[in-house]
This record gives sequence, C-alpha cells and structure tokens, in this order.
Amino acid sequence: TAFCGPAGPRGQDSCGRCLRVTNTGTGTQTTVRIVDQCSNGGLDLDVNVFNQLDTNGVGYQQGHL
Repeated sequence: TAFCGPAGPRGQDSCGRCLRVTNTGTGTQTTVRIVDQCSNGGLDLDVNVFNQLDTNGVGYQQGHL
C-alpha cells in the first residue's frame, strides 16, 4: 500500500507503519501496512485490499473509494 496523505508520517518514517483504512460509504475497515509513498493525495491499495473494502461495488464502478 502506498501512503499518499497530507498528514501523518512522511518519507522513510512512514515505511512499515500501519493505517486503519475505512470505506466511508459502507463503514468497512481494514488495516494496511505502508510500503511506499506517492504524490497523488490518496492510498494506492493492493487489489485484494481494495476488494475487501469495496463491499458494495461502488469503488469498482467509480475507480476509487
């Protein structure tokens, strides 16, 4: 999972840390480990994690949660 948020740990300090990610539309949650950092302001989730969170299929339809 790539962490791309304006708050929280940055750079090397973020690698290996965990975040609780919530699909705000359904309330589904999971914990992810940060392995990289990107610059688009979101989380780049592994497809298996995305599918765990996208319990109603809306994220797949929109291309994001």
